[in-house]
Amino acid sequence: MNMLITNRAASKGNVLTMILVITGIIGLVLATYLHLVQSQNVFTVRSQTWNNCIPIIEAGVEEALAQLNKSANSNLAASGWSTTNGGFYKLRPIGDGYFRTTVTYANILFPTITVTGYLPAPPILASAGTGESLMAAAFTPDPSIKYIARTVRVTARKEQALQKGMIARNGIDLGGNQCVVDSYDSSKGGYDPAKAGDKGDVATNSDITGAVGIGNAKIKGKLLTGPKATAKIGPNGIVGSVAWHAAGNKGIQPGWRRNDMNIAIPDVLAPWSGGGVNPVGNGAFKYVLDTDNYELSSLNLAGDERIHIKGDAVLYVKANVKIAGEILFNPNSSLKLYCGGTEITLLGTYTKADVAAEFMVFGLPSVKTIEVSGIAAVLYAPNADLKLNGNAQFYGASVTKSVTMTGSTGFHYDEALSSLSQYKQYIITSWNEI
Repeated sequence: MNMLITNRAASKGNVLTMILVITGIIGLVLATYLHLVQSQNVFTVRSQTWNNCIPIIEAGVEEALAQLNKSANSNLAASGWSTTNGGFYKLRPIGDGYFRTTVTYANILFPTITVTGYLPAPPILASAGTGESLMAAAFTPDPSIKYIARTVRVTARKEQALQKGMIARNGIDLGGNQCVVDSYDSSKGGYDPAKAGDKGDVATNSDITGAVGIGNAKIKGKLLTGPKATAKIGPNGIVGSVAWHAAGNKGIQPGWRRNDMNIAIPDVLAPWSGGGVNPVGNGAFKYVLDTDNYELSSLNLAGDERIHIKGDAVLYVKANVKIAGEILFNPNSSLKLYCGGTEITLLGTYTKADVAAEFMVFGLPSVKTIEVSGIAAVLYAPNADLKLNGNAQFYGASVTKSVTMTGSTGFHYDEALSSLSQYKQYIITSWNEI
């Protein structure tokens, strides 16, 4: 009888022990699960904050590029930027966060941009912490806030805006049977068709079917378009190198057609908001322009009228420009002509060397058409349609809305323009997270 009681007590003790073990296991599993859920929640919140740092970093990169394009040739320590070891930096708040962007360089043509984006850690992550220790005059991070930071290093280089001969926002039509596009280098002398180079690239940002009509044109250079754009070429059309042309080939040379064209083409701004000098002339010339800023309400130069360029002149014409007479340039003189009207007509005589950089024509957004004859110049009018008719020969470079060439017209890119630093913009060449 006593044995039975003892067995019953032992059995009850075993059950109690088992219950305690099972309860402990369940508690351990529950605690582990709760910890896993909490960790997953922490990781999710941190990941969201981490990802949200990217727009802040992008803003920092844009800030650095804007400063480089504006001030790189003078002084980056302006507009809220400060000097640091080996470069320049700026802090700027963005919403609840901020960025610190630093520009360093051994060569200003190839700067490095390092941007760190900061966002406050969510309450689930935050504890006593510090923000950015460096101070900026316009913004100081709160040192009591714990931040999540993400850093990107960007390399950039200065893009040559005039490194292509013919650039159009939209379509290009080289419909004439004898149209020619090639290149020369004015720093080595004038244009010689027998020595023409193959840097006469034809480029358009357009991404539509039939964006370029080559017809039977002879292009010594590359053809560049948007990704989806197509080009129509006639049976006698040629695009390629000097050797490709010399060998009697037809069509587009392999490797000389690219579809990755996508560059920024900003509009032209007026050269000043105040007034310029009113130009005057003498018995031989309607106007004589020296090294100064000149301004006219309109310019209409008749066939028997002349303009004399004696120095480095800037002329702002607020209405249309129509030139049928002669513009005489002194050696090493130059003219920058701004037009604020709707049309530019350059059909006169231009007594000057075949140096395109000596005559630059800028069309404000209102300019819709440009017509030229024999001229060595730079044409920059992104909203204008450029027309070369008959046997017009153009020497230089153009950036326009569209280009139309007919008859036996020629477009000869001046390779010396690619070295003009004032027409370069900084572009990103690499982006790496560090």
